[in-house]
Amino acid sequence: GSEPDSIAAAFARWAPHGKAELENRLRAWERACAQAGIELLIWPRAGTLVSDIPGLLNIARKMETVGVVLDPEALLPSGFAMRRDDLNTRLQQVLELGAVRAVVRGVEASPSAAELQERARALGKPLIRVGV
Repeated sequence: GSEPDSIAAAFARWAPHGKAELENRLRAWERACAQAGIELLIWPRAGTLVSDIPGLLNIARKMETVGVVLDPEALLPSGFAMRRDDLNTRLQQVLELGAVRAVVRGVEASPSAAELQERARALGKPLIRVGV
């Protein structure tokens, strides 16, 4: 597809209709997972429909049985490394949601990442590492 086509497709996903479609799909997957006796987890990432704290909160509040894997590095758009500490600080409040099932422990060590991980441990949220 051409660039205008990809821009139009991205806009359609972010528009109210696209968000409603995402919610409908999540509900269908949620039912299928419940029938199979497994838990549906989403892994929010920059550039996707669930790519920021408001989107994450929206899904967590609307879909109580859908779990969230919180990955600070995945939520940080490329080129925004300077905002890492701010994001980690804001995510500490999100950790308290029951929907957050686990936190990805990043490779980059920073005081804000250490605080986020310590808060996750205190709340009984497992830390996972990927790509090792």
